Amino acid sequence: AVLAAKRSIVTVEEIVDDLDAPPNACVLPYWALSAVCPVPGGAYPSYAQGYSERDNRFYKAWDPIARSRETFQAWMQRHVLDTDDFAGFRRVLAESMAQIMKEAV
Repeated sequence: AVLAAKRSIVTVEEIVDDLDAPPNACVLPYWALSAVCPVPGGAYPSYAQGYSERDNRFYKAWDPIARSRETFQAWMQRHVLDTDDFAGFRRVLAESMAQIMKEAV
């Protein structure tokens, strides 16, 4: 899809001078990218090979959120649309996860 886009922004864990990519890696040509932005931890809650592990607690908590459109939209509003930046998203998400873990006890 990125090759068909007018503009594209890629977030990465870090910008490196040389990418020693394995043969099956997804490598995008420079002309397909409008910007490359370093966002450490940006793959969260998923993993970034060699940088972070998947947060399985999040995925377990996500299941009931994703079952209902109403619950999903409320979650998106609070955690994504109402936050100013990635740091805000992580802060609100940490608060939510702490509450979920507290309720699970």
